Amino acid sequence: MTDDWDPSIPEHKAIAHGIEIGDGIAEMRNIAAARKALNTVGYIVEMDDDLADKGDEVPWYYPLEVI
Repeated sequence: MTDDWDPSIPEHKAIAHGIEIGDGIAEMRNIAAARKALNTVGYIVEMDDDLADKGDEVPWYYPLEVI
C-alpha cells in the first residue's frame, strides 16, 4: 500500500481487504513496513517507485484491465 493509504478510511480498508482476499495475502502493509521487512531479512532495496505517481499516458495497470 502506498504512503497515502490510511486504514482508518473505510474505502481504503475495503480495497486492501479485497486485494488480501484475491491474492491470498494475510495482511496488506504500507510501503514503509514493506521496506523495513525487506531490510530486516537482509535484502538491499536498490530502488522502489510508485508507478501510480508517474503520470504516464498508459497506466501501470493497463495489462490487468478487462476490455
